[in-house]
Amino acid sequence: MSDNRRIADDHLYCHFVTFSCDRRRRLLDENQPKRILLGQLNAQRKRQSAKCVGFVVMPDHVHAIVWFPQIEQLSRFMHGWKRRSSFAIRDGTTAKTRTTFRLPIGEIALGHPGTTRSRSIPRESWKRNSHTCT
Repeated sequence: MSDNRRIADDHLYCHFVTFSCDRRRRLLDENQPKRILLGQLNAQRKRQSAKCVGFVVMPDHVHAIVWFPQIEQLSRFMHGWKRRSSFAIRDGTTAKTRTTFRLPIGEIALGHPGTTRSRSIPRESWKRNSHTCT
């Protein structure tokens, strides 16, 4: 698969990102995987001092809008979020407790190289009196 991603990460933009589950499987139908995914989003957000201004979790993909106080943070953020979420969902663990939720080894993969899509939103296009990234 060709990797034609274009990452506009050289300005302090809000980034609209989308990634899907491996082979578009509906791995996020259950509540526990969604909780793990969002817990890992929050943990990664704190690690990088990022702000998440919105997200949508669908059964086979995720959308989010994130902002970073420094440039060139998006790739590291997405890599960490997807990797930690994938491992935690596969293992059925969270940071605090072990749960009964299990998937067979190799059953969960939140995308692979080339499945993350990003769209930067320049500051000039943010509307006043709406939710912004600052």
